[in-house]
Amino acid sequence: MLQSYHGSEGEQHPRNSSMGVKTRDGWQTSRQIAAQDKAWKKSRSTLMDKLGTAADDTQSLLTAAEKFFKEMDADGNGQIDHGELKNSFASLGLQLTKKEVNDMIQEADGDGDGFIDLQEFQALVKIEVSRWKRYQKTSSFCAIA
Repeated sequence: MLQSYHGSEGEQHPRNSSMGVKTRDGWQTSRQIAAQDKAWKKSRSTLMDKLGTAADDTQSLLTAAEKFFKEMDADGNGQIDHGELKNSFASLGLQLTKKEVNDMIQEADGDGDGFIDLQEFQALVKIEVSRWKRYQKTSSFCAIA
């Protein structure tokens, strides 16, 4: 069974590589990973611009993510809702559709309450920075070739 295998992060399940991938938060299917990637892809560049050089250091990244979270949390209730997420990115020049915002919330919302809390946002930011860096390496390689 998938749950009985305890591989390291990033490792694919040995019996069937399409079954799942070991991530920091447990096993995820390729479909789950692709859905997360797609949901936040449009906003990734804007998010990285907002985080700036904090992306180079874990503690700075978490601090910057908390600051950005507090800016987005317009009502100060400790959660980002659909409107706050949409308005925050709009203020940064990125217009998101209702579906895009719904997908972003769904993929970041770890506890299923329909909102993004600080811990969920910080976890998301770490994932997005990792993706950004990976895509930048790939893009640089392709541009040189």
